[in-house]
Amino acid sequence: MNAIDHDSNPGSLSSQVRTAFRRGMASFSGLSFYERFEHAVILVLTVLIVLVVASATWHLAQVVGSLMPERARL
Repeated sequence: MNAIDHDSNPGSLSSQVRTAFRRGMASFSGLSFYERFEHAVILVLTVLIVLVVASATWHLAQVVGSLMPERARL
């Protein structure tokens, strides 16, 4: 099965993503400049929050991992 056959399947994930993207762009085109700006700001803030949470989770995992005794000695 090649990529073309997989993408032509109407129930495939890539087909669903493309359909959702087209619907989003259609609704986005009807917005005013300020509404588009608001969406862009929301997107940037969402990405920043995701990065902060991921960084904090990684740091916490490293701290907790360093506090645990080595299991190889058990």
